[in-house]
Amino acid sequence: MDLESPPVRAPSPEELERARGVRLFFAHQSVGQNILSGVAQLSAHRIEPTPLLALAPNQALPGWVDMPVGQNGDPDGKIEAFVAAFEQHPTLRPDLALLKFCFVDFQPTTDVDQLFHHYEQALRRLETRHPETVFGHVTVPLTVYPSELKWRAFRLIGRSVWEDEANIKRSGFNQRLRSAFAADHIFDLSAAESLGPDGRRSFFEHAGQRYLTLEPRYAEDEGHLNALGQQLLGTAFLRFVASARH
Repeated sequence: MDLESPPVRAPSPEELERARGVRLFFAHQSVGQNILSGVAQLSAHRIEPTPLLALAPNQALPGWVDMPVGQNGDPDGKIEAFVAAFEQHPTLRPDLALLKFCFVDFQPTTDVDQLFHHYEQALRRLETRHPETVFGHVTVPLTVYPSELKWRAFRLIGRSVWEDEANIKRSGFNQRLRSAFAADHIFDLSAAESLGPDGRRSFFEHAGQRYLTLEPRYAEDEGHLNALGQQLLGTAFLRFVASARH
């Protein structure tokens, strides 16, 4: 898998200013909050998102706004909640809008084709209804590769490992997203999460294919980001948002 390495250098003062000047709407859950924690550290608290729930329905967007979207484990509900936010706040009108799924939204039984079709159709409709907004995209975050003896034994005898299968589903969605929205702004979270400080990718192989996994040195648990992961992903996110304003 040939993916561009994510930026890791600290954002410049100019990039910070450009990022702060973008009216951003970011719908997410816990990994998104990890990223925003990294942003707060890097920006010396100059970029603090306002919760969408704190805004009146007709209040203009003050800057960065975020929303805890839907319920984890229900990605279709998250799509509908994202769409509903624009219907319920007609003056939202951000420069850049992003919906981020969580790793727990994808299981071995997830129908990736159905889910991506729902996502693509919803985003295309939003693009048509809100031409003043750039609707960007975020690849699905990953989990670490389980390396305990039990799971190694499972693989040796050909038994499936739940997290391996779930990461394959996440990868399938991400591949569709990169392909269908290749001309759009994509924050490739999964690519950034999988690239270690030494420049090596974290991945596993299954049926002759490589699938990215969360770099263990960035992991607080199976899928959330520790302090190092927050700093690196916060940096990448700041620079991504800054690139949306030229």
